[in-house]
Amino acid sequence: VRAIAAASSHGRRAEVYAKVRVALTDPSSTVAASMLRDLEKGGPVEADHVLGDLIARGERAGVATPLLSLAYTHLKAAEQRWARRGA
Repeated sequence: VRAIAAASSHGRRAEVYAKVRVALTDPSSTVAASMLRDLEKGGPVEADHVLGDLIARGERAGVATPLLSLAYTHLKAAEQRWARRGA
């Protein structure tokens, strides 16, 4: 995501990324992405709107997105399972 942001002229200072990383990885943190909350509830997720958009921006900027693509594939598979279950 950082590489895509930088390639799109939206990069931030290293300190900003460090603060975000701490907030998202500290076991005592109460910060959670809205997509995680949606997943935990078994609700719909914004795979196309968030990850799909990032992947497309990466492709346009020439930035490889293997981890984003993997996460996107997993979310789309989960959506299909939920649809079959009627969730």
